[in-house]
Amino acid sequence: MKIAAKEIDETKYWLMLCKESENYPNVNEELEDVLELARIVNKIISSSKKVN
Repeated sequence: MKIAAKEIDETKYWLMLCKESENYPNVNEELEDVLELARIVNKIISSSKKVN
């Protein structure tokens, strides 16, 4: 899950760059999806730490 969290952070970074670029279409929906995935994965990570 930590690897997934890092990949999500990287994807968020690239989507933010695309958002600032004039050559890319609107990526707001994709960015919202990535942020939701980040919340889910972070919740899984924090919950698994409590169990251990």
